Amino acid sequence: MSNARQLLIAMIAYSVDGDDTFPEDIVTPLEMGYLDNPSTYLSKVSGKRLPPMFNTLSKAEQAQWLRQNASYILIPTHKWSELKNPSETICLFELPQDASNQERLAIGFADGHVQAMPVWEAEGLILDQTGKTLEELIERQQNYRPPVNQQGAPAAP
Repeated sequence: MSNARQLLIAMIAYSVDGDDTFPEDIVTPLEMGYLDNPSTYLSKVSGKRLPPMFNTLSKAEQAQWLRQNASYILIPTHKWSELKNPSETICLFELPQDASNQERLAIGFADGHVQAMPVWEAEGLILDQTGKTLEELIERQQNYRPPVNQQGAPAAP
């Protein structure tokens, strides 16, 4: 759960330092310098590792690899100042297949705490909060493409 906590703290720091909004893209904290180790995106128990050629990839290719292979899924669109109860607002969750106990997931909340939660309970809370299933949120992250500016380059996060 320590990697989930590191990601969560990086997202909170990004929102506090920026425009009060959590990132739309899970890779933003790394791109903006709030994390310095891309391995943080991979659960230690999942067996996933960065590919040997990771450092030779372009920044855009690295970001896309992380979106598609991260052990954690971001729940976007939180504005820090508008959260009614940060201790109950889920910001990220661990992929069920990457969890050490596939019946419980690491769940990160907007107040910075992470807890292990039964999958069925996490699914219900996330559906209530977002109106989306785990599968829909996983697909959103894995297929996320950053917005582009008018010149066709990726816009700054």
